[in-house]
Amino acid sequence: MKKILFILVSVLLISSCVKDDVYELNEVLANSYNANKNKLKSSNQFISILHANLFQKALSANELVEISRCIESIGDKEVAHEIILSNFMNKEGVIIPSDSLMRDDLNVFIEESYKRFFVRDITEAEREFFLSFFVSHPNVSAEMVYMAFSLSNEYQYY
Repeated sequence: MKKILFILVSVLLISSCVKDDVYELNEVLANSYNANKNKLKSSNQFISILHANLFQKALSANELVEISRCIESIGDKEVAHEIILSNFMNKEGVIIPSDSLMRDDLNVFIEESYKRFFVRDITEAEREFFLSFFVSHPNVSAEMVYMAFSLSNEYQYY
């Protein structure tokens, strides 16, 4: 009798451990947003790409050599990048949307900024962050956003 009871309990326990697909979830392949960006840009690459992003045209070879020498003369690469970016922002011909145009359609501004600087699409989490950030910080300008993107860690890699 004990053996039959043991077998019966064992069968019930084993049969109760069957997994049912209750939630019917779709599998989604999720990669890191910058999974393929693992090579640090050289100083010349950084300068050339930054100039192209801000002015929408190539930098001359003479200017590239001059700016490269400036970076070499400064020991701290981050400080040099900040100085170069500041100088670029103060030049005529920088293509930055006006603040009113930026505020008119924040979604488009954010998407275009991600494609322009990071060469990728924005994730929904990033979109929500920026939309709430712009709402809570009404004094943030398009120039500030471009500077932040240009000095970000992701921008340093390709």
